[in-house]
Amino acid sequence: MPVNIICNRDRHYNNFGMIRNVNTLQIEKSSPIFDTGTSAFAGISENKIKTLLLNESKPFCKYHEEQIALIQNIERYEFQKLTGLEEEFNELLQQSPFITISRRDKLVTWLGERIRMLCESKMDTERVFQIVKTAKEYQKRK
Repeated sequence: MPVNIICNRDRHYNNFGMIRNVNTLQIEKSSPIFDTGTSAFAGISENKIKTLLLNESKPFCKYHEEQIALIQNIERYEFQKLTGLEEEFNELLQQSPFITISRRDKLVTWLGERIRMLCESKMDTERVFQIVKTAKEYQKRK
């Protein structure tokens, strides 16, 4: 989920690692690798940021709302605790002489929108079922 909040555009299937048992080396679970080099629209011009605010999601669904709907037991996350983080982010960005007011305002707005999206999200069981079914059908064709 932090990837959604920080808007990491560099999402692909190689951003996952495996956690192994140190004694047996057996794989226990997967874990995301937080590669944040392209986050917060790094290297993107100010006038292009606005078009990227609604950027497509990766790797599992095309849009962030769809991908968020895949999270099981989403209620366990207390996203409302993130409310107000954009003000703190704004104060932090104000300390940088390299970020223009316009860019700062866009980044703060974008963060607020991402937090709002998470706070309003609910798991869509039917959507999860459709994605799993489509993936299984795709695998059969290979």
